[in-house]
Amino acid sequence: MPIIEPENHLVRELRGVHLFHSPFSNCSQRTRLILAEKKIPWESHVINLMEFEHLTPDYQGIHPKGVVPALVHDGTVVIESHDIIQYLDDHFLGPKLMPTTHHEKNLVFPWMELGDDLQISIKTLTYEKLFRDKFPPTQEKFAYYAAHQRNPNLVDFYRRYLEGFDPDDLAGYEATVGDFLQRIDKQLERTVWLAGPQISLADFSAVVNVHRASKLGFNLNDYPYLEHWYNRIQARPSFDTAITAYVP
Repeated sequence: MPIIEPENHLVRELRGVHLFHSPFSNCSQRTRLILAEKKIPWESHVINLMEFEHLTPDYQGIHPKGVVPALVHDGTVVIESHDIIQYLDDHFLGPKLMPTTHHEKNLVFPWMELGDDLQISIKTLTYEKLFRDKFPPTQEKFAYYAAHQRNPNLVDFYRRYLEGFDPDDLAGYEATVGDFLQRIDKQLERTVWLAGPQISLADFSAVVNVHRASKLGFNLNDYPYLEHWYNRIQARPSFDTAITAYVP
């Protein structure tokens, strides 16, 4: 679990639970879902990615990769959304969202790993389909980004965003997301929730990407078991609190 020693020593003084997050970030949505499900009081620190607030020295001193989210709990800094949601489930009261047996945990972890593997597809399609017209890249923006972002992989991503993503890459990312939706649909034909009879971190990990897929134009009607599962999670109070309250 990536509990890190932050360069920004001021966050060590923070008491309680603090989340540095972005409203539309799927990884931020994932962490907010667990905070809501477990009814954990927390303080919000919104990072505006389109205004490059994640590139400030203060924030990169909290999250060295310059991405969101980052959790601070009584001065302890946890990064990476899947590690954050496991940390929250381990350290706070409320419904347990990670099964206790080794066998059951082994049903959860593959879905979380799949979510990590899917991130580049989700992110690229989001920038291409949802951000390009609203937040068009420019040479000036790229110059600023390259000068302030420590993470070379993200600098390369923004360069490709500026130059235009390769159409073959975009087609591959579309296929990857479609395969993800199909795998969920097939699983839910057999089980009530992704990892068995009880809702778990697997479901909350996956649902933010299903939600994003719907925004990207994927037709969830093509996946009947997934659609029913998605509607059930959407009906939970945590979904409105963590997702639609931020981005209707």
